[in-house]
Amino acid sequence: MILAADPVTSGAAFEAGELRSTQEAPLSRVDSACEQAIERLGYEDVEIERETDRIRYRARSVGGEPVDIRLVANDSEHTDVRIRIGILGDETTSRLVLEEIHQSL
Repeated sequence: MILAADPVTSGAAFEAGELRSTQEAPLSRVDSACEQAIERLGYEDVEIERETDRIRYRARSVGGEPVDIRLVANDSEHTDVRIRIGILGDETTSRLVLEEIHQSL
């Protein structure tokens, strides 16, 4: 198990092919930011599954890699974000997606 602290975003760690972070924002706000990030990054074939306390985005990158972003409400003011790019995970691109989400928060 490898954990790498993100120097730009506090609390982000890349583990088992997935970038994990907790945002100090409610689920609805992170959802909106995620939607904007996906649009700015030009991801295609976007599918969104929304439930009361969780949201999942599935898409394809411009290069055809699968993109999987999961948002889970931790409480009313915190949202867990899980990002996986490709089958095995791509840390650099996952961090780019997280930074794009931060730009919209």
